[in-house]
Formats: sequence, C-alpha cells, structure tokens
Amino acid sequence: MLFTALASSYVVFSASSKEINLAKDLNNFAEASFDGGNNIGITPQIDITATAAGAFGYGGKQAFSWETTKRWPIASITKLMTAVVVSEKMQANDVVEMTSDMLAADGDSGFVKGQKYKVSDLEKAMLVISSNDAAYALAIHYGQADFVAAMNQKARDLRMTNTHYVDPAGLSAQNQSTVNDLVILSGYVRGYHPDIFNETKKNSDTIVEKRTGKRRILVNINEFAGKKDFLGGKTGTTPEAGENLLSVFNIAGEAKTIIVLGDKNRYTETQKIISSLWQ
Repeated sequence: MLFTALASSYVVFSASSKEINLAKDLNNFAEASFDGGNNIGITPQIDITATAAGAFGYGGKQAFSWETTKRWPIASITKLMTAVVVSEKMQANDVVEMTSDMLAADGDSGFVKGQKYKVSDLEKAMLVISSNDAAYALAIHYGQADFVAAMNQKARDLRMTNTHYVDPAGLSAQNQSTVNDLVILSGYVRGYHPDIFNETKKNSDTIVEKRTGKRRILVNINEFAGKKDFLGGKTGTTPEAGENLLSVFNIAGEAKTIIVLGDKNRYTETQKIISSLWQ
C-alpha cells in the first residue's frame, strides 16, 4: 500500500485549530485504503497515444496503467495543488488587488491592474478558465516563495514522492508529477476539498469585481464540464507537456479517475479509456 509509511507518521503544523484539524485529516487520509496505482502485473490492453495514463476506481484501485511512474510536466494540473493550498492557508473573503507582477504571467485571462477580487473568486477563475493571472495573484498575495514551498510540503505530506512545483500556475516544465502521484492528489481533493472539483465540473460561474460591483461570467474551458457523469478535474497544456487531463467520472455509481499526460487529444484518449474499461 502506498500509504503504509504514512500511517505511523505525524504531520507537524502550527497550533491553529484549523491546521490541527487538517493534520488529523491528513493522517486519516494516510490510513485509508488507497492503492495509489501500485498494483503490479497489469498489462495495457488499450491503444494509448499518451505519454502516460492511468485509470483508477474506488480508493485509487488501479484498473489500467501506462507509464504511471514516469515524471512529466503537468502544466495547469498544477492548479489543483494551488487550490488545495489556497483552501488550507488563505481566507476566502480576503480581497486581492491585482498588480503588475500578478498580471505578468503568460496568457491574458481578462484581469486588469487595480481590480480587486475576493480570494474565492480568483480561485474560481483559476479552476474554471485556468487563469494563470489568478494563480499568481493568489500566490503573490500570500507570499510567492512561501506559497510554492507550501505546495511542495503538501506533496511531501501526501507522499507524492515524484512531484515538484516551482510555480503556482504550471507554466514551468519543472512542475512535474506522475500519474500515480496525481491520483493521490485527486483522492485527497475529493475527500477533503470537494468544493474544488465541484467548481471544475460547472459549465460556468460568476465572479464580482469589488470596486465596481461588475459581474463577470467565466465559461469553463473543459469539454467535459457540465456533463451529468463528470465529477470534476483539471486540464493542462504547455508546449513541453502537450495536452494533460485529470478527470473524475461517476460510472456505474462509482467514482473513476482517469489521468492522461502528454497527449495530442486528451478528451478522445480519456473517452477511449472509459469505453474500453467500463462500457
């Protein structure tokens, strides 16, 4: 079991009640039955074009694997860990004023210097339209170096041993992980921060600029968003990474997690895995 070593370990947090509860949650998660993709002897029976891929049932039980221990740039799948750190370290109602540094990242997601948004609204933008500006705004507001350190510490706490982050958005090719590590993160999000996946499964959501009260509609960039069986997930694309996709679906009453890394058509590949295994 992937988490055997964690079961007898303790996570050290500062003494706030929120963080003490999170420490208990993490230890509970560690002690749960979670296979994390370490089953052996599974031979792929699907014609995979992705660099790495995996499909997992309840508790991380592996149903299909292809290069699941291969490290790969994960691009904006990074933002799932960013959202975890935001949820655990920041206050949802804090207000962030957009600065030039926050808006310097690649990609224009429509934010303007001087605008003010709640942390919760920036998190929505980061998850729904994969805004790099929103990810950097959250990290810079907290303290970027400390924020990225918290992302890496969380990965260590979860025993995501082949994962490393250098930025909060996933723009760097040095933000890397594996299929096996990402299914651990997916299980943690589903178990302890379900609001993150609940946000990513929506067709759209609305945020409000605090100075003017102007409302802005965000339309989800994920092609699976809004589908009845889609429970959430995250896209990620960079030139180095290719197309990445982490998805959770309700299939036959059970949550199934499908991860595709380094593909040219992540949605087709994901659907191919689902159809081959469960339909």
